[in-house]
Amino acid sequence: MGTIVRKLGLAATLVVAILLLAMAMNAIIIPNVAFTDYYPIHDGCNFMYQGTSPYEEFVTADFQAKVLAITPNYDPSIDAYRFPYPAHICLILSPILILPYNVAAPLWMAANLLLLLILPLVFVKGVVGRSLSIGMLLTLIALTLFGWRYSLILVVLAQFTGLILAGAVLAIWALLRQRTWILTFAILILVLRPESAILAIILLLLALRDRQFPLLVQVSFLLVVAYVLASLFAGFKWPLEFIDRVFEYTTYRTNAATWLPTLYGLPSLLVTFALSGTAIALYVKALARLSREEGIIWGSALSMLLILLFMPQTNIYTLVYALPVIYLLMTSGNAVLKMYILTVSLVVPWVYASLGAFPQGTDQLLLPLLLLAGFMLHGFQTGFTSTDQPTIDRSLGT
Repeated sequence: MGTIVRKLGLAATLVVAILLLAMAMNAIIIPNVAFTDYYPIHDGCNFMYQGTSPYEEFVTADFQAKVLAITPNYDPSIDAYRFPYPAHICLILSPILILPYNVAAPLWMAANLLLLLILPLVFVKGVVGRSLSIGMLLTLIALTLFGWRYSLILVVLAQFTGLILAGAVLAIWALLRQRTWILTFAILILVLRPESAILAIILLLLALRDRQFPLLVQVSFLLVVAYVLASLFAGFKWPLEFIDRVFEYTTYRTNAATWLPTLYGLPSLLVTFALSGTAIALYVKALARLSREEGIIWGSALSMLLILLFMPQTNIYTLVYALPVIYLLMTSGNAVLKMYILTVSLVVPWVYASLGAFPQGTDQLLLPLLLLAGFMLHGFQTGFTSTDQPTIDRSLGT
């Protein structure tokens, strides 16, 4: 009975926190921006609920006309007011998307901010199972909100990369504990974006290495259900329309069509491949000695960095995917590595932003490379093992 009361109390606290944060978002942010990145999803999904495909040209024209009405210098040829996600996002987020925009947008911003506030504790202690002192927790929260500046960009723009980050953390938690249906749902979230779909495939491969073969059937079943349900509203050809929208996106967003390793030509390409190859070799070499949990945790961390480097990224806010890697390296027990990661995550982003003299995408290339170097340092020194081993509660997987 006491456990139920505590869980209900925690749930009530989270609800109150989201509502209070939403009021703050509405008072501080909403009046100062024309629209957020949340807007096309909200408007497009509401068209879909009425039986219209959110990818239709007149839906796109409606987005852009509303933005143009309050932003006279808006240029639709370079901006992203189009519906950019698979249609099943409208099913996953329907409880908030059906609300009026002026209510839903600050709620979504508040949910993203709350996610960032609790992410260090949830990931390090709840997912990985490592001990976490109050001092380190406060350091990670400060690092998340004020050092890694891409976190607040995510909040201010009401972006959906926070949802993807939550899906990734949930997927790793479920994989560690062999909770296959939860992992299946997390994969349904991860396939909302191309770069996170790659992570979903990698996690599936790790699950198959774990001999969780029924997972393939469950994922296939849930994807088919999501497709059919979304098709009842958006039409059965919506996956093709979504793919067209992805390719269309690369025509007016240069950074979405840029392969980051080639940003500085051959030198950046060689550095990226050298660091990536070394990191992969270190991980593969250590894999035979690692426990199942360590293999999954460090394999997931390496995958996130490689995805940031080798998959085209839509904007700098996708760098929030690196936060779990930062938490892992910060709690690894190596003092030199901690100072290095603190510098990379607290100082480098702001120094880079203040200089502003580099080609677009430089920070998206530089920061994952610096974190990859930290990953390698940890691998060289410890072989990805730690005195503070993950303690996974396997009772959750039964």
